[in-house]
Amino acid sequence: MQWSVYLSDYGISFSSPAIAEDGTIYIGGEDGYLYAVTPSGGIDWSFETGGAIESSPAIGLDGTIYFGSDDGYFYAVNPDGSEAWKQALGDPGWHLVRSSPVVIEDGTVYVGSYDSRLYAFSPDGTLLWSFRFDSAGDPFIGASGAVIGDLDHDGSPEIVFTTYSTSQSVSKLVILNAAGKALHIVPIEGRGSMSPPTLADVDSDGKIEIVISLKDALGSGLGGVQVWDVSSALTGSLPWPTGRGNQLRNGRGVGPE
Repeated sequence: MQWSVYLSDYGISFSSPAIAEDGTIYIGGEDGYLYAVTPSGGIDWSFETGGAIESSPAIGLDGTIYFGSDDGYFYAVNPDGSEAWKQALGDPGWHLVRSSPVVIEDGTVYVGSYDSRLYAFSPDGTLLWSFRFDSAGDPFIGASGAVIGDLDHDGSPEIVFTTYSTSQSVSKLVILNAAGKALHIVPIEGRGSMSPPTLADVDSDGKIEIVISLKDALGSGLGGVQVWDVSSALTGSLPWPTGRGNQLRNGRGVGPE
């Protein structure tokens, strides 16, 4: 072990760390603080929110840190720990922001909320669009983190995510275009999938497939991991092809090609 650092009496539960290019580590705590930890293990700064942080941060190309909080806000924080902007998300009673955000090269940020919407924001915090994937209420239906890829090689990214629930047979695999319009909404089995999908050419046929991990292992050959073909898919740009941005899981996208 090189070092350890104590952050919170309330612990770190669901938030995974993001690592900036300079080695700074960002992670959210159940005490409602986002912490910036230096590469040597010191606390550089902490940023207070009004609720537990179970969202894993994402880092833009300019170093801005994006994350959600149980206080119902989605935050953008500068690398020096000052607030860049925040946006209130959600309907009353359904305002937790626990989905991990995605940020791509042009600065567009995507995040899901417990109000059954996926949101797209510009780099300055302007709402570009929101897509309602369900009606908030009972049964609860949440969204995985999104992944981003140009599935049809037209120069415009598609947004892919799954939904999940405590109930059976209500979850979906969703593909949106860059304007937030639904291209495909496909039922998925059991209680759906909490994990972000992965976009990859898994069979080396020159086409991108969508890989999802289900909450339930199913019989009849359906399995717990599924690979979906997209008829129009080619090997296009993949700015955020998997959970946490890349295979290092460091909360950053793959960057410009």
